[in-house]
Amino acid sequence: MLVLARRLLRGLFVALRYAAYLVAIVLCAEALPPEGRPFTAMGLATLLVGVNLVVHESGHFLAARRMGLRVMQWRLGPFEFIARHSGFRARWHRAVKGTPAGFVHAVPSPQAPMRRAYLVTVAAGPLADLAAAAVAGMAGLLLPGTAAAPVFAFALISLSSVLINLFPSPRESNDGALLLFWWRLRDEHVPVLAGVRLMALSVDGTTADRLPADELRTLETTEPWSAAWYRAKAAQLRGDWTAARQEWQWLVDWFDRFTPEQRRGLRDFRHQVLAEQAFTTALATRDPAPLRAPYLLPADVAWRLPSLQARCAALQAALDGDAPACARGLDLAQRHAEDDVDRALASAETRLAIAVRDVARVAGAAAVPA
Repeated sequence: MLVLARRLLRGLFVALRYAAYLVAIVLCAEALPPEGRPFTAMGLATLLVGVNLVVHESGHFLAARRMGLRVMQWRLGPFEFIARHSGFRARWHRAVKGTPAGFVHAVPSPQAPMRRAYLVTVAAGPLADLAAAAVAGMAGLLLPGTAAAPVFAFALISLSSVLINLFPSPRESNDGALLLFWWRLRDEHVPVLAGVRLMALSVDGTTADRLPADELRTLETTEPWSAAWYRAKAAQLRGDWTAARQEWQWLVDWFDRFTPEQRRGLRDFRHQVLAEQAFTTALATRDPAPLRAPYLLPADVAWRLPSLQARCAALQAALDGDAPACARGLDLAQRHAEDDVDRALASAETRLAIAVRDVARVAGAAAVPA
């Protein structure tokens, strides 16, 4: 009965979203000339929804920075941004089905408490909407005649955003669900947060082979796929290519158990695993064939993982006996890694580059006639 009530209430809030949008269209139409009014009013209302999204996500972003969280990635509609030491990278990229229209991915510092930081960061989005609605409402009261209509429309859209985002929806992990989770949390060392704690250590500079063993065992019980990822990376860094290949294969088999729709949501992560598996297999067997697989690392995924793409290209060049191309690829991979906000990445790429250079030396020696 409770589940049914929650679904009905959720449906009511979804209806509220569309109702607010329709009323906003009507209000926008009041301030526009009659020619082409329905379409121009829809366009203006859609623009106001976009402005609301920017306000909402900016609230999350600014609060995260203020609370000492490391912002890794954020999205505003079709615009995706990735943080870099030199600034950020941006692109126009349609979100995968099921991905929120806007989000801010931030990681805590391993030395600082995370509960308060996340509570403030999550609450800042709806609070930014509420503040925008209040400002727009007051501005609307001061504007003359029909000029106030679009401003009131924006206030209405912002208020509906507050209500919709604060209603807890665990399936979507929206602001309401996250606020409820962090509010109820009293112990930051609970198993469910093992992945967050390990990510914080990684971003702070701890490579996979140096992560705490007890945290990895805990992660195994909550997120076995993440634990397999860390084990595979640790094996790579130790030069244990057999163990690394086994872990990457476990992850590939794990992906294969999902439905096609579920795999679409994990597409980027899957391609990253396949690329790392190809790199490991090629290095272990001294055969570049796995790296030549079509669409191994699609362009949109390579955009997010430039160091991985450059490292795979460098290994392929090394196995092909092209030492200059290998050197250029490794240099590019290192530069991308050092610009990444994940501090462990630069150290990891430096160590993997040693293995690639060893391959290049062997290939070069074999190419010299006796």
